[in-house]
Amino acid sequence: MKMDERLKRAAETGNVDALYSFIHHDANVFKRIDKMEFVDTPLHVAAVAGNTGFAKEMMNFKPSFARKLNPDGFSPIHLALLNQQTQMVIDFLSVDKDLIRVKGKGGFTVLHHVTLDENCLHLLCRFLDVCPDCIFDLTIERQTALHIAAEKNKFEAFKAMLEWIQSAFEDNKSKRSKILNFQDKDGNTVLHLAASINHPEMIKLLIECKEVDRNKTNESGFTAMDVLQRQTVGDNTESVNILNSNPLKFQKLSKFKILKDADDT
Repeated sequence: MKMDERLKRAAETGNVDALYSFIHHDANVFKRIDKMEFVDTPLHVAAVAGNTGFAKEMMNFKPSFARKLNPDGFSPIHLALLNQQTQMVIDFLSVDKDLIRVKGKGGFTVLHHVTLDENCLHLLCRFLDVCPDCIFDLTIERQTALHIAAEKNKFEAFKAMLEWIQSAFEDNKSKRSKILNFQDKDGNTVLHLAASINHPEMIKLLIECKEVDRNKTNESGFTAMDVLQRQTVGDNTESVNILNSNPLKFQKLSKFKILKDADDT
């Protein structure tokens, strides 16, 4: 079913009056659209164009459109994010914060997508604050956003999420342990993935978290150290030393540096 060109133009231009005029002309148009499994709705079109007023009007009387995927596997909030319509994304969440958890192509939520875009760090933190449990959402590869940040070497996103986890779940050791040791479809934890790309800073931040199990094995029976010693991304000496070390040493060194910097000033 192809969208009527008049309705499409109304969504593209944000013409709410034209929208209601069309409803007068065909009262069941949205009912027919909603019956389709995968379809570009007027809300998808408005999301791409950044027409927030039109989008809110659509969500008011057809909220189901906000969770519907188009033939490419994207919901309206996915399209708004991927088309840099930041205000549209924020407005979507003001209506329904759980839209963060809508899964599109590959099982990706908008949290998974912002993890890959260094220009969206401000949205990453906003998503986590608005909907804390979205940190546990998995792709079809059974990866959390933290897995993706480690695997794709997105250090700033990785660091921001790790700091958020420690703060948001400060009084919930069970949740900290769950997210930090969760295994993807290959049995890899975030530590395995940080080791696979030989990233000493990521490894250091992880082993400073008391809940991280550095002896956990993946589906191949490898620990993070095994993975690290098998990787071929440069000299792994620093990473090996960090993974073998006592994390309390880093905490003491950090405190010493802070005191020294204070004395120097």
